[in-house]
Amino acid sequence: MFFLIESCNFCKETDLFVTFPESMDVFCIKDSIQLSSIDSNKRLKYKLLVFYDSIGCFDCKLKEMTAWANMLDYYDRMHANCKIIFILSPSAQDYKSVYNYLSNYCFDYPIYLDSSNSFSNNNSFLYDKKHRNNTILLGKDNKVLISKGNVLHEYKTFNLINNYINKNE
Repeated sequence: MFFLIESCNFCKETDLFVTFPESMDVFCIKDSIQLSSIDSNKRLKYKLLVFYDSIGCFDCKLKEMTAWANMLDYYDRMHANCKIIFILSPSAQDYKSVYNYLSNYCFDYPIYLDSSNSFSNNNSFLYDKKHRNNTILLGKDNKVLISKGNVLHEYKTFNLINNYINKNE
């Protein structure tokens, strides 16, 4: 298992695991989706974790959520053994705008809202000096397999994650 931090050619073995808070608010406008805790579905081989914290322009991050619609369709079709998990950690002042934005956009995928920032506090190793890794591929027991950038903006990261899943399914 590999944890990728800077380039696709630099890999080092690691035993890092992501820990999830015991409770978070969940936003979902679709009544038909069964909401459960993040760790409840142990049969999945992979989780693709998408994490946005409160640093920087949170409105920009919310607008990026609309770009995930096509990616969600792709993963539902191509990787049945991988669930995408969204965690947003807005600041207290942004919390209400998150609900408003997601309600108006009708984003119908569950989003976990971490108002206490406990996810980022418990997983500080996901941050390096140059960038925040907000797309993280997790394996069984939430072991970090790939933590590198953002699949929406970095085609190499998208390919790296998809190739890893395809080779190991």
